[in-house]
Amino acid sequence: IWHLDHVFPVKAFMDFKIYDIKIINCIENLQPLTVEENLEKSDSYIKEDFINWLKPKLKSKSNSFEELLILLNFKKIENGDMINEENRIAVCLQDLCPSNDLIYKHKCYKENNIRLISFFLDEWINKTSSCINIIKSALGLNNRRIFARNCECGELNKDQFKDFCNKFHLQGKSGSKICFYLKYKDELVAGVSLGSHPRDSKKLSLNRLCFKHGVQIVGGAGKLLKQCINWAKNNGYKEIPRFAAQDR
Repeated sequence: IWHLDHVFPVKAFMDFKIYDIKIINCIENLQPLTVEENLEKSDSYIKEDFINWLKPKLKSKSNSFEELLILLNFKKIENGDMINEENRIAVCLQDLCPSNDLIYKHKCYKENNIRLISFFLDEWINKTSSCINIIKSALGLNNRRIFARNCECGELNKDQFKDFCNKFHLQGKSGSKICFYLKYKDELVAGVSLGSHPRDSKKLSLNRLCFKHGVQIVGGAGKLLKQCINWAKNNGYKEIPRFAAQDR
């Protein structure tokens, strides 16, 4: 009996957050194996071999990234990053194995009064619309502009906020203690969540702040943060640390 097996197991793609079924099941990643060979192989793989195999498959994805940015008046510079000189915004696409100098790169751009937005390749592949929205928002190209004073604010159901984050947040859903929303004419346009502090369960952390794509809410973050502060004070918390990576 023969099995149609993946050369590199599905687990390898999941480990690197690659969910594109066309890449996972491409003909180059399929092979015939006997039952015994397949069971012995299991989900094991060599990380370096997988990365070297995967990079060419993802080349077209990174090309589409450059093509989009060129349409938004970005140009490629010597280090491979894309920059919009008029708006003083740079964008870089990190490899599957990000270099250790990313924080230093952010620092250098900041010293030159340039905002750097960085994405990992798997984020661009799996959350393309979120990446595009972040870039367009930085350029002031949102489709709508509304004011927080015209929005209703209140507590949001955790499952609703998870769905909202999965759709509009680059990192997707996150565990939370409490969530709050902004609604404009009954339309959910923004949300925030507070979760347990990663090193102290008696403390809080601000772990997600999410806005609907294409919508700029003037004063929206401030209104949601005020709601969080009031809730934290009423429940005996003294501070709300924020954990975030460099500008994404």
